[in-house]
Amino acid sequence: MVHLRDDIWANNRGGELQIIAISVGESAATVQAWLDSNPMPFPVLVDQDYEVFSLFTNGGVPFNSVIDAEHQLRFRGTGFSASALQYWIDAIFEEAPADASSWSNIKALYQ
Repeated sequence: MVHLRDDIWANNRGGELQIIAISVGESAATVQAWLDSNPMPFPVLVDQDYEVFSLFTNGGVPFNSVIDAEHQLRFRGTGFSASALQYWIDAIFEEAPADASSWSNIKALYQ
């Protein structure tokens, strides 16, 4: 998760990027203790029973998914590659219509 914070969130486009991290297999107490030492600027879901994880993959961790404003899965992969994630994030923002200057505007176009 530190890589998400330092490599992806740092290029957050003024708050337009939404990140939800999922801690898989750990207890809420373990995750909270780690977060106390490593604060994250985005929400962290505790998926102790692998329920959310199983919706996206049956592979390993870390696992990354990029979902666009239309809620379409655009990228998924095992392992962490800041360049791959940034590529897909940039591609989604570049596809947004010119008047979609904020995340709320982008979402409104597809509702």
